[in-house]
Amino acid sequence: MPNALEDIPLAKGQNTMGDEFATEPVAEKVYQVKQNPVRPPPPAGKGDDGDDDKGGMSLEEAESIVEGFFHAENFACFSAKDWKGKVEGLKGFQVEIKANKPDVVTIEAMCRFIKNKAMKDWKESNMNMIKESINSLNICIENCERIPKRAINLYAPFVVEKIGDSKYQAMIIKLADSAAEFCGSKFVAT
Repeated sequence: MPNALEDIPLAKGQNTMGDEFATEPVAEKVYQVKQNPVRPPPPAGKGDDGDDDKGGMSLEEAESIVEGFFHAENFACFSAKDWKGKVEGLKGFQVEIKANKPDVVTIEAMCRFIKNKAMKDWKESNMNMIKESINSLNICIENCERIPKRAINLYAPFVVEKIGDSKYQAMIIKLADSAAEFCGSKFVAT
């Protein structure tokens, strides 16, 4: 008895629609990495290395540090009106974090910049934006030697709000677990 599936053109791997609907493989976007990023001067004075949760920098200072460290193409993505441009900017930041390993001042500036510019003081509700902002801090934690407590503290209200959401729970638990290695579990728990 002949197999009924063999008579169907799709089972044989034939394209019955013609080439008009054939899809080409999509090339992945190549993100620009700044070769010699501008690193901010080390923090002046004791206690200003980002280990406390008070003080910090203004948004203007953070913007200038981020603009100096990250590639202009990635930085410019945040002026886009749509979320897709901002997601591209966050992904570009992640590639540069892996390549250039920012210091504590730059990490704090990046977190402040993401909070205020990309996520609109954590009022952004787009799922892709939320995932990429969490992933940005996760990549910092995985690739950098030190993470300032101020950077973790900037993400804290957002993380606490989203931890109950099943779409982000695994990412946030990974973030909290990794952050506890840098800042101590007591700091992360509070």
